Amino acid sequence: MKEQNYRVQQLSKKELLTVYRTIAPAHFPEDELKPVFSVKFLLRRKAYMGLGIFDEIDTLLGYGLFLTVPGMDTVLLDYYAILEPYRSLGIGSIFLQEMKDFFADYRGIFIETEDPDSAQNEEDRTLRNRRNDFYYRNGVRPTEMACALFGVPLNILFLETTPKAETVKQKSPESEVVKFESPEADSLRNALEALYRFMFPFGVYSRHVEWL
Repeated sequence: MKEQNYRVQQLSKKELLTVYRTIAPAHFPEDELKPVFSVKFLLRRKAYMGLGIFDEIDTLLGYGLFLTVPGMDTVLLDYYAILEPYRSLGIGSIFLQEMKDFFADYRGIFIETEDPDSAQNEEDRTLRNRRNDFYYRNGVRPTEMACALFGVPLNILFLETTPKAETVKQKSPESEVVKFESPEADSLRNALEALYRFMFPFGVYSRHVEWL
């Protein structure tokens, strides 16, 4: 069987907006999608970008959309999906490693996942745990942070791309927890908070971002 070759490249602004308008609604609930004008606003401020993974005939297989605030050394993976026909083929793992390479000049990538303990039922809990396990298998680690965005409890994971601080590795049931020694004990929290404050207007942040 012929080995498939994949290509990851940055999406143009037009391609990103097309993906956001026409493809993302099939993968994310309506209340998780920002208004299109918010995405355009971030694009104008050079604080938003997208990556796509394509096959040899330029078919889009998956996408990742990122908050990339100028001057910051971390980014936030805002939306990430592999299109349905191409799931369970290992493409998600390949894409995640390509993201790591693409952002090699950054400290790392924040990833939000829904807290399994707040799942509505066992099926939902299983799905959330499976999603977390995917990230753990691919080098993403849990942090000690958690927050609720618009009432949804989230666990915060972190994919280090170019480690710039020594870490204390503590075993957890799932993986190793990212915990930075002093004087950088709060560096991850400060970095993520700065990203959220950039993304959300002050009134929205104060009402809908709760650190747990």
